Amino acid sequence: MNKYWMLALFLAAAAGWYYQHQNAPGPASTPQVQPSPHQEPRTVSLPEKPQLGVSSNWIIRSTSRDTGITAAGQIFTPPTEAPTLIRLGFQFHQYNRNGLQSDVRFQVILAEWQVDHPSPVELWASEIRTLPRIAETYKYSWQDFDVPPIKLAADREYIAWVTLSDLGNPPDTAVGIPDMGPTYRTSPVTDPNATPIHNYERGRSAFFREANPGGIRDHMTGYPWEVRDSGRNIAFRMLFAETP
Repeated sequence: MNKYWMLALFLAAAAGWYYQHQNAPGPASTPQVQPSPHQEPRTVSLPEKPQLGVSSNWIIRSTSRDTGITAAGQIFTPPTEAPTLIRLGFQFHQYNRNGLQSDVRFQVILAEWQVDHPSPVELWASEIRTLPRIAETYKYSWQDFDVPPIKLAADREYIAWVTLSDLGNPPDTAVGIPDMGPTYRTSPVTDPNATPIHNYERGRSAFFREANPGGIRDHMTGYPWEVRDSGRNIAFRMLFAETP
């Protein structure tokens, strides 16, 4: 009996040792810190909603003998919550005059708006871009540019303007930019209570209408521009980001 009793005690002790070691807590592990996901800066678009449809077009020419337009721009104020401009674009309307329309070279310039004309100091100028001639009767297309992040002042007005002058275009080369004025649910001609719906009520379009037979732009920032009422814009779109 003693032999079996001693064996039972030994097996019980071994089982107890095994249980304690199986359930003993291991060394404390170092908590893993998860890196916070990268958050892209919030962006704001101007206008907030895209324009639906096209009304009329403003014709921009490379040269002008009288009061034709050789530069057109959009006056805007950057959003307070996101004043850094990162992208801008305009919609263009090309048309084919019986196969005679040539390629169109254009450039976009950003500057402060000074009462009635752009500042002669450029904040940014795009590369010179070409709209190839078209085979169809007409064509609408957006031309967008990535802008090196430019922080603008939310209490100032700026203008992004387009010109075909001084870029080697043949005389009278022309392209259109659609009008982006207010829209109406009912016709303002027949309904005296028709209310305008503005895509961007704070904005205004502006045009350089001085005679420009030589197709130059040195004097474009020295003369007053024709400016339309608030809420009457050209077809543009801009993207702004929060400043880090």
